[in-house]
Amino acid sequence: MNKEQRLRDPIHGLIRFSSTPKDQLLWALINTREFQRLRRIKQLGLSDLVYPGATHSRFAHSVGTLECARQILNALVFTHQIKKLDPQQELATLCAALLHDIGHGPFSHTFETIEDEQTIQKSHEYWTSTIIENPTTEVHRCLEQYRKGLSKEVIELILADPGTDIYSCIISSQFDADRLDYLVRDRYMSGIDFGHFDVHWLLDSLTVKDIIVETQGDILTKKGLVLSEKGYRAAEVYLMARFLLYTSVYLHKTTRSAEKMLTALLRKAAFWIRQKKTSKTGLPTQHPLAQYFKTKTPELETYLALDDSIVWGALSFFSLSGDPFIATMATRLLNRNLYKCVDIGKRLKDSDTQLKLKFKQILKNHQSHFQEGDEVCLFIDEPKASGYTWYDWDSQNALKKIFISDPEKGENIDIGDHSKLVQSLKQESFYRIYVSNSEKKQFVESLWTELASKQTHENK
Repeated sequence: MNKEQRLRDPIHGLIRFSSTPKDQLLWALINTREFQRLRRIKQLGLSDLVYPGATHSRFAHSVGTLECARQILNALVFTHQIKKLDPQQELATLCAALLHDIGHGPFSHTFETIEDEQTIQKSHEYWTSTIIENPTTEVHRCLEQYRKGLSKEVIELILADPGTDIYSCIISSQFDADRLDYLVRDRYMSGIDFGHFDVHWLLDSLTVKDIIVETQGDILTKKGLVLSEKGYRAAEVYLMARFLLYTSVYLHKTTRSAEKMLTALLRKAAFWIRQKKTSKTGLPTQHPLAQYFKTKTPELETYLALDDSIVWGALSFFSLSGDPFIATMATRLLNRNLYKCVDIGKRLKDSDTQLKLKFKQILKNHQSHFQEGDEVCLFIDEPKASGYTWYDWDSQNALKKIFISDPEKGENIDIGDHSKLVQSLKQESFYRIYVSNSEKKQFVESLWTELASKQTHENK
């Protein structure tokens, strides 16, 4: 008889895996080589350059997401919202929660940007489904040995049109197991002391109700997750926490500077590798990065050889590159000598669209000032953050809304349409300029000051 297994987690405490076949499958999946690779991929990429404690892995987050999916399912049963879980769908949901991030590459979204630019166009979702469906992987064999066709069920849950049913909402919605884990875990590991929300109260507020939506011209009634009235304020705090994490951690200006630098370095390295001049990069020919970038259609095994340690370890090779740009970028990243930020977005109002465009044109006209060798060493960063996404009722994403039960009206309301707090989180746009040194930063500042002064004068 298989014995119970346990993992000690800083967020969820002891995560237990019983001797039942279902839990033993989940434990077997955790011990596959593809899942163990996630130990070597950090959840927050380069954020530990700002928050030294944020070194937690995709492995920890994925196990935490599984635990959150369990908690959601258990809460629905405990509060009698579901009389009995469908065993087949329950297992597929738990497997999907555990494996949802298994396709992430090193430094996650930073690496995905390079893939897009190199026209590889294989997102982490693509690699996730490939790992699960490929007969050569341990993950695939575990799933298929348990039940034939289970791997397909798991892929369908991860990649399916969102909001298909209750189970798919647990995997992908604005109140899913993924977010419930990373919002708590990332806040805790970053060491920030804001962004708290009451997970247990939200779970206790979960109900299952009929929701009327329009899909492909059909008016359908579907079972969906709805928070009871008592969960309204807790849901507001939950969305506020997400917004604060995005603006303060995920999009921190220093983290974004490092991401821009690493992206530029890998872009240039990939260029030389594609030109069959790998020696220019400083990398050995057989280095996993060199093997990956040499083709637009890399094999799964080539991708699985990559992780954060491979990329970070490559910086020592890059620092000896014959390309001055690659060598400089690598050395600066190793020593945390990051590009300087000029945050223009903080000085713009929503109505200043034309002013922003004028400044972009001015920067373009002065591009030669930022030329260093063959590269223009000026990076533009324009991310956006919102606390909540509004979906139309006739959208296939309609069930991704956060619904609150309104007993007086006898209907389910979209929290985004009724909460002034949530509406205030609609969107924040950033516009930042990154340059290589203080002198160039002062130059950008002077360009902005001159434009702003001229604009003020014209408006008088």
